[in-house]
Amino acid sequence: MVILAPGIHLLDRCCKSGKLRNHSYTALAFVLTYVAYVGYHMCRVPVSVVENDKLFLDCSANSTEDDPMCSSWINEMDQIPKSEARKKLGYLKTIWGFAYAIFMFLSGYIGDRMELRHFLSGSMILYAITVYLFGAAQSWHIHSIWYFYGIMFLQGVMSSTGWPGVLAAYGNWVGEGTRGTVMGVWQSNAFVGNILGRQFAGDFLEYGWGNSFALLALILGGLGLVVFLFLVPSPSDVDIENPSTNKSIDEATDGESKENQQAGESKENEQAVSFWKALLIPGVIEFSLCLFFSKFVIYTFLFWLPDYIHEVSGIDAEGSGFMANFFEYGGIAGGILAGFITDKTGMSALVCGFCLMLAVPLMLIYETMVRDWCPLSVTSSSDGFIQDSCYGWNIFLLICVGILVSGPYALITSAISADLGTQESLKGTKALATVSAIINGTGSIGGALGPFTAGQLPAKFLFPMVMISDAIALIFLARLIKQDVQKIISRKN
Repeated sequence: MVILAPGIHLLDRCCKSGKLRNHSYTALAFVLTYVAYVGYHMCRVPVSVVENDKLFLDCSANSTEDDPMCSSWINEMDQIPKSEARKKLGYLKTIWGFAYAIFMFLSGYIGDRMELRHFLSGSMILYAITVYLFGAAQSWHIHSIWYFYGIMFLQGVMSSTGWPGVLAAYGNWVGEGTRGTVMGVWQSNAFVGNILGRQFAGDFLEYGWGNSFALLALILGGLGLVVFLFLVPSPSDVDIENPSTNKSIDEATDGESKENQQAGESKENEQAVSFWKALLIPGVIEFSLCLFFSKFVIYTFLFWLPDYIHEVSGIDAEGSGFMANFFEYGGIAGGILAGFITDKTGMSALVCGFCLMLAVPLMLIYETMVRDWCPLSVTSSSDGFIQDSCYGWNIFLLICVGILVSGPYALITSAISADLGTQESLKGTKALATVSAIINGTGSIGGALGPFTAGQLPAKFLFPMVMISDAIALIFLARLIKQDVQKIISRKN
């Protein structure tokens, strides 16, 4: 027996039957899962903003030195060379990344076996508490790096619940014919969360870096409560035809009550698919390995791009976060474009491969430009950019890099995962959360290694590292790309 969310009764009062009711519930599922994952991603980025705040870490006192000494809130990072401080920051992000990646597999397993509304809302509130605890170190005068290591581990664990939860809750509401485009738009939640997280965290630095974490924790906790009150994880929970069948939602009417009842009974009898069966679904391994190296690149940019911009330009924390957001704007466009093209062609692997192939030379062009050809210039107070032609070119190239790097990432983690986890051969089972956890969990191991490796290397090696990773991601899609090309040839013949 499915226990409906308490707030659903309000929606039923105004939309009792027909197409309006169906579309209202579909829109509700879109909005709730979208803002839920926006909240998750908002809480991932404050560390990358706060690390450039002088009250948290200041290496500018002897900035003329190659490896200046730093002062830091954290005892173990205080009065050590900048290179060592960067490594310890890398350890913080790596602990988060590995906890996220490892527990992602467990989160998917639990998500397919637990009521999704309870799983997702409870996880959001617990994650919000861990985010608050990181920032509370400032007001509680905690300076030990081991405290921060522990909190980052807990944040990684709780953050891992987000993607399997929201994808499983929304994937059932999307029909196959428009899945790429719709989920491309929906998957922009990650990039919107990164943008808002950097913006809010940067704006609140003037009130103390701890308050940046407190604000984002409050937002995430509030969203968790909203999810608990209103989320409907499956159309059959409210007697609506499942759009993943070949019918569109417009075809679900009151006359289908018998079919809806049968769908509800079928849902209650569904068994969660085993981990190994999900792993052996054709395409899961290839896309998982591709995502490993794609997320290596994405999370390197997520955690280190603001620091890289800060280092090459001298801009302050707020300014570097502002410039890094243009990569996220490109990511939003890339996910939507990749999904739209996939819907029109049905060639998801070929679309991913095309983006990955173009991304490598474009990253090289951006790195060469920002360091040599046309570097960013800042005002005398280092709190803003001089808006010359180089400023415009940097923004343009960052957006383009974001489109090509993030397009495959967005497509694999959303539409492709949903296709693999809801295909006809899996009818009668629940596999979506498990499949998405395998793909995203494997990718997240790469996402953990990216920031760790970036923290161990000088900044000049950052872009060569991500270019090599992007090229390897392309190699792992070779077999599936070949299949897509063969489909094109057979169509012409």
